[in-house]
Amino acid sequence: MIDWKSVSSQVLLLDQEQSLAFANAVAARYRDVIRYFATESTTVVADVIYTTLASVKASVVPNVEKSISDLLACPELDEDDSHKPTYYAMRGLGILMATLRCTDELHATARWAEEAAGLAANLASDLDWFQEQFTKKTGQSMAKTIEAAEFEAQMSVIGITRNDNTESRYAQIEVVNNGASKLIRSGIRSVCDYYKWPCAGLV
Repeated sequence: MIDWKSVSSQVLLLDQEQSLAFANAVAARYRDVIRYFATESTTVVADVIYTTLASVKASVVPNVEKSISDLLACPELDEDDSHKPTYYAMRGLGILMATLRCTDELHATARWAEEAAGLAANLASDLDWFQEQFTKKTGQSMAKTIEAAEFEAQMSVIGITRNDNTESRYAQIEVVNNGASKLIRSGIRSVCDYYKWPCAGLV
């Protein structure tokens, strides 16, 4: 049983800069969910935000109000039909939105980081269900679940952000994300296989 409460309690101890670094890492892992399931116009909006976040090394995101406004205008955020690709795009966009909220000094930034972590954990668990169906069909199995990989990634990034305030922490976070992202892409492929959606270029 994965102890997600331990993640939440540790995330809530992060300061604003640490919260943004943590949430940014979470959002980056699920970028492919938006790329494969969102409309082209929404993907363009998300890519601009991701590019901005990738350049941020502090607790302030330039033009964050505009980024939030642009994200809120994406039609996928209103999708509630889990049988449509845009539903999974909505899940990824929710993580990205929580990450942007981490820059709002008027609110508890660590709470938004915790929100991003929780949304990612729930999405990872759902992707595992599709991965299980794919495994039953093909006989191909993974060494660990996507949820377990997400838990390990979150715990690793918490440690990095709390113990290293130098530029090197971003390279460390990227290494952590690369490992988890591979399993997330496998989950995306399983969703596509289950619903018979195209997934060209997914590796």
